[in-house]
This record gives sequence, structure tokens and C-alpha cells, in this order.
Amino acid sequence: MPNPINFAPALKFLEELSQNNNKAWFVEHRPDYEAARNTFETFVNDLIDEFRVLDHLQDLSAKDCVARIYRDIRFSKDKSPYKTNLAAMIAPGGWRSTALGY
Repeated sequence: MPNPINFAPALKFLEELSQNNNKAWFVEHRPDYEAARNTFETFVNDLIDEFRVLDHLQDLSAKDCVARIYRDIRFSKDKSPYKTNLAAMIAPGGWRSTALGY
């Protein structure tokens, strides 16, 4: 069984990002983002390990599955540059897969 993961710093970062969703703040707090992303990737890798018994996910890692934090704002009324959540698509082929996933 994997060690428990402390999500509190990642959740704190995401909460602060939702209140300060601009490039200057993000650049200043980039180490916090990297720590939050690493925590999330650890969680996703643990999930992938659990799903390997059910699905064909041999070469899959969190790097393949985790979505980027940058938003596409070209056609959006909301010009906030960053997503305020972390997301992953666990499927053969990772985030860009057309296969059904988790």
C-alpha cells in the first residue's frame, strides 16, 4: 500500500491561484506550483499502478496523463490564464488518447 499523500499544500496553492490568476503571481509562486504538480503526479502514478491489473497501461506514467495548467483563452470571455484545478486522463496513450479511460 502506498504512503498517504499530503494534498494540503497543493490545495492551498490552487485556492490562492483562483484568487490571483495572473502571470506575475504565478511566476512568483512557480515553486509552489511545481510542488503541487509533483504531489498530483505521485497520486496519479499510484492510481496507474492500481489500474494496471485491470487495463493495459504498461508504459504509462503520470507525465503522459496529467493535463497542463495553462488555459486556451483565445475564444474565451474569461481571460484567466491558468486552470484552478489539476486533471489527469488515465488511458492507454495518456491525456491525448481516444480510448476510454479513467
